[in-house]
Amino acid sequence: MKIALILAPSFPKAYPLLGLGCLNAVLRKAGHEVRIFDFAATLEFEHSGGEAFWHDPEFVAGYRGRHPEFFDGMCRALSSYAPDLAGFSVWQSNAPASRLVCEGLKKLRPGVFTVFGGPEAGFRPENFISDGFLDALVRGEGETALLRLAAGETSVPPPGVLLNKGSVVLDGGPAALVPDLDALPFPDFAGFPLDSYSTRLMPLHFNRGCVHRCAFCNVAATWQAGCRLRSPQSLHAEMLNANRLYGAEIFQACSPAVNADHARLARLCELLLEGGKKFIWNGSAFFSDALTPELCAKMGRAGVQVLDFGLESASPKVLRLMGKAFSPETARRNIRDCHAAGIRVFLNIVVGFPGETAEDLQLTKDFLLENRAFIDRIGPPSECVAARGSLLDEQPERYGLDPSPHKRLSNWEMADGSSTHALRLAQVEEFRRWAADNGLFWS
Repeated sequence: MKIALILAPSFPKAYPLLGLGCLNAVLRKAGHEVRIFDFAATLEFEHSGGEAFWHDPEFVAGYRGRHPEFFDGMCRALSSYAPDLAGFSVWQSNAPASRLVCEGLKKLRPGVFTVFGGPEAGFRPENFISDGFLDALVRGEGETALLRLAAGETSVPPPGVLLNKGSVVLDGGPAALVPDLDALPFPDFAGFPLDSYSTRLMPLHFNRGCVHRCAFCNVAATWQAGCRLRSPQSLHAEMLNANRLYGAEIFQACSPAVNADHARLARLCELLLEGGKKFIWNGSAFFSDALTPELCAKMGRAGVQVLDFGLESASPKVLRLMGKAFSPETARRNIRDCHAAGIRVFLNIVVGFPGETAEDLQLTKDFLLENRAFIDRIGPPSECVAARGSLLDEQPERYGLDPSPHKRLSNWEMADGSSTHALRLAQVEEFRRWAADNGLFWS
């Protein structure tokens, strides 16, 4: 079968999308012909290289009106390939464009079987599945589901798949998860426009899922089987494979945390140190008492240059409400141990979590000032958003939120009116001014 895997604008173009690489690998291994269409990376357009306003259907519709040839060109490129199956990776930032491109392709090639997958499709399948140009939608993990669709199982939906039969939608139930991630082929980036990305980073996944569930985060909704881990041996072998095939020497771990299992992390470092081949690898991590000075030092020697932590707050009360499993004291120690090991520390801050007070925000400010010499970057403060599938989204009353359907995402409000989108934006702006006044620089 001829399969097109598609990433519509807009999406950050720093490096290839890991999910498409994973799907490319299993489909090619099964004998299918696959072509990658990463339009987000290969085309130039307003706000190219960032998400900007492309999540807004009105902006995208207006852009189409001003530049009809832009969308027509994508549709013609796909039609010229004449795929039997067209699979779109759909995110909040590219959902409107994905819809337009899919609709245009269907007009040119009525017989193509169209599939939406990815986070946005999985979180809100009801927003897409009844579209007349869409044949199927995959919720959650995609390898097994897409393989079965590519094999022609389109009469009865495979697990994880919704089939659009016009007058009825057939539901295949929960997705079939891959029990052993080491059994999957390494992500295949053959056919990706590697010269079009803004960095030479190669993505790498340590795990699927997260060992924690922070109230504002939807990772647990994406990977409902908990946290599944890869072996250090498999990760090391994948690095060597990517180096051999693509010349990769710098890796970005596209997982919630590289330290989901500290013993496995330590073993990976040992394999890298014993193997002789030097790589640079960076990723996200969570603060933990198990992130010892010895482990930080080992990571630094093994090639880790940057760790990105979700501090979010330095108020013990807010951390507890968020579901964070660390204390400010642990965060302080981890930051300084990483700095001592030569690992650059990046921090993220969330402003406006339900129940956060001015006193709580001041604790975060005090923490940043106290540790500023050991922090390399503090990202722009983010407004607390009730992400789709998060606990804030699914259980609003538990956190005192107004449960009205239109008061979701960034528009959530406290039931007592003490927090609104406008008030949180003002808090974020005040935090920015404070940071500038105190010489803290945001990326």
